[in-house]
Amino acid sequence: MKAFFYFVCIFCFCCILCKQVIGQEKDSMRLYFAPNVEEVLQAKKAQKEEASSVASFKELALREIPSIVTIISKEEILQSGARDLLEILRFVPGIDFGQNFDFVGGIAIRGNWAEEGKILLLIDGQVLNDASFGTVIFTQRLLLADIERIEIIRGAGSAMYGGLAALSVINIITQKNVASHNVQVQWNIGASENALSRNNLQVSLRQKTGYSQHSLSIALNQANLSNALVDLPNTSRFSLRDSSQTQMRYFNYGLKHKQLQLRAIFTEYAFTSTPRILKGTMRDYLIGLSYEWNINEKLKILPRLQWKQQQPWWYQNYQNLPNRKMYEQYQLENQRLNQAITLLYQSSPKLNFATGYEYFWDYARYDLQGYQFYNQKSTISFHNIALFTELTWQNKIATLTAGARYDKNSAFQAAFAPRLALTKVWRQWHGKAIANYAFKAPTIQNIQYARKANVTIRPEWVSTFEVELGYKFSEKLSWVANAYQIQIDGPILYIYNPATFEEYYTNQDRAGTRGIESELKWVSKKGFLKVNYSFYQNHRTTATTYLLNLDSKNYLLLGLPAHKFTLLANYKVNKTIWLNTSLLGLSEKYTFVYKDFDFQDFALQRYPSTWQWNVSCLFKNVAKNLDISLLIYNLLNQTQWLISPVNSGINPFVEPRREFVLRLHYQIGN
Repeated sequence: MKAFFYFVCIFCFCCILCKQVIGQEKDSMRLYFAPNVEEVLQAKKAQKEEASSVASFKELALREIPSIVTIISKEEILQSGARDLLEILRFVPGIDFGQNFDFVGGIAIRGNWAEEGKILLLIDGQVLNDASFGTVIFTQRLLLADIERIEIIRGAGSAMYGGLAALSVINIITQKNVASHNVQVQWNIGASENALSRNNLQVSLRQKTGYSQHSLSIALNQANLSNALVDLPNTSRFSLRDSSQTQMRYFNYGLKHKQLQLRAIFTEYAFTSTPRILKGTMRDYLIGLSYEWNINEKLKILPRLQWKQQQPWWYQNYQNLPNRKMYEQYQLENQRLNQAITLLYQSSPKLNFATGYEYFWDYARYDLQGYQFYNQKSTISFHNIALFTELTWQNKIATLTAGARYDKNSAFQAAFAPRLALTKVWRQWHGKAIANYAFKAPTIQNIQYARKANVTIRPEWVSTFEVELGYKFSEKLSWVANAYQIQIDGPILYIYNPATFEEYYTNQDRAGTRGIESELKWVSKKGFLKVNYSFYQNHRTTATTYLLNLDSKNYLLLGLPAHKFTLLANYKVNKTIWLNTSLLGLSEKYTFVYKDFDFQDFALQRYPSTWQWNVSCLFKNVAKNLDISLLIYNLLNQTQWLISPVNSGINPFVEPRREFVLRLHYQIGN
């Protein structure tokens, strides 16, 4: 509490100091920095294109953003028929999912397993990754009704976001400016294989009064990840209907008063894993406070204060298991206090400069008596200070973005993440060339497990090179393609021996992929069509954890298909009826599976290519302000597997087969 009080005082002091000292010269600076009228008109014209600041401190049109970025709008989310965050992300090129353990789904980026802290997930500016391992659960974790926009960086983001953004950033935005008020209620119920598969409710409220805007979203979800029957290594069968249950509670409150913003988020996700009837819980409390000072037309100062408390991977019903100590060690309570100040200076519409610092303090405490960290105490803490800067220069030749971030942590080696990008828009064409040197920072449990095993752990170093080419045929039709190469030096790997229950983390050799991604997009008042294809292949990976050890398939890595094809289409029949369809094609994939419960021997298992076809029909305004959707998921009823992308021997998980879903959506206000 002393540390929290200390940083609140710093935050308030900086706010008052900047407002009093710099504000005195506001009028004179406004006159001095009076903008050129012609430049302002050109900037406004450029902003008609879809724009974002997810990959740069300056908001830029999508074709000029210095990263490979995908933006998913609210309309696309609603029309896609997707039921949760995992499903909508699967239609993004280069993104796929695998099984972590206990039926928990994790994310992969361009053929690289990114589950433990290599991808950053933000919700309204708050970090959802757990501080213990850096993980994010995607299966049935977040519903979609209140999401206005999803921004995805398909590439390194460490130069802006630090050590959890080595491979990707997913930024979820729920807030929406309203004229007066807005109320949304959405209910989904689904059935699969003669049993209930999901039942969830989400309510969102937004209200504007004077200079203030309030938003509140509450969601409840109870679902089975699958209702399928599964064969175990000992030839017995069990039903996932009783052993893959999940429950989710979600609360998100936002307040915006002039330039001041407050955000408070609570999430709780509970899951069940059988045949051992394990129950696990992830619980998050997130609070953020930020302010935007527009000193004048050229200068902004953005202070930010964030605090989070998490209880990740808390298990129950493990007490009689032989490896119970492994689950007891997971019972940590983590806290992070984060303070940052960013200065944005725009000398002209074409030249922008950003700089600032970020400080965070991590704290962890064992919940059970008798457990200690490597410092021989039941608590431990680390601190990290980072400095960052970025220059954006839009000239006649190209737009240049150059930036870097330096992190110094008290527990491991310092990290430096530079970035250089050239982007060019020329009539209908655009091109990008991007070079990133990013890092994945060790998390609390990475450090603890390594130190206990007398292993020295350091950040992963990630080199990424990307090029993109796109063409705009018209305002409705566009095409884009990119190629990339990713090299990971010293990936932090989890080593576990199920026979001895020994586990630790270590840096091991290298990993990497290279590949291509392409997307064709058509949008009109009658609907939209998005078709994309992505391909990766192994590039110089020597970490045995990821390798198949199969000469004929040496271009593949474990658990992840080399080829992915997706189609997302929507057509407006009339004012009332919208038809939607989606198609997901995945090529073959491989993983290692234990032959029996003795955990002494496992074999490489092949899983054939699959096609998943979904169809839905949306009836708008069936009654006043009420929309009804009917969805058939996995119409072909194909068996699809969520498998492990590492050689852990974890049993594969059967994803839902054909499922029928009814969705009711009610909205009033604007």
